Amino acid sequence: MGRKLQRLIERGIWRDNPEGIVCWECHGVERALEGKQAVGSSELGEHVKLVVTEKRDLARTVERLEAERDAALHRATIIESAVADLRKALDQMTERAKANRCAAETAAPLDPQPPPLSGVGDVWAEIIATLPPGRLRDLCIERRQQGIDRYGVPLQRGNGRDFAVDAGQEALDKAAYLAGELGPHHPRVRAELVDALELLGGGQ
Repeated sequence: MGRKLQRLIERGIWRDNPEGIVCWECHGVERALEGKQAVGSSELGEHVKLVVTEKRDLARTVERLEAERDAALHRATIIESAVADLRKALDQMTERAKANRCAAETAAPLDPQPPPLSGVGDVWAEIIATLPPGRLRDLCIERRQQGIDRYGVPLQRGNGRDFAVDAGQEALDKAAYLAGELGPHHPRVRAELVDALELLGGGQ
């Protein structure tokens, strides 16, 4: 056994035991030598450096994983809160829509409908997206903005109004406008009246 190793053993840093020479600075868990082979001081020094480096790297890895865990938990908390708010808003919208639908079902076809509530989507925007640039698209954009200026929101699904009733009432008005322009016997007038009757739920 070399002199340097002997001095390490005497200082209590290394101990010769039946299983090998154990490094106490490494908590006695790293084996520096299998059996009782002679090990030079350079090998011992490299072993110590390697163990210390591995411990430092492991500590950094643990620290990074803990930070990632904390960040993930924070994000999960935010997401859970947002989901709860969305569920609450959806429940409120559903209840309002049910109440308005019940009122619409008991109302006469030509009764005024309730003011629109906040719904889902943007119907006019969906139509505009299907149109190429041109006069028709410009008119739709302008009409959408008129609706927003009047009601405060764009035309949305689930806004508490019955779209079929709205369309039926508009079809009746359109038939009257066309009759004023083209005469009451014009085929387009008849077509609008038929559409209105179908939308408002009636026979021929």
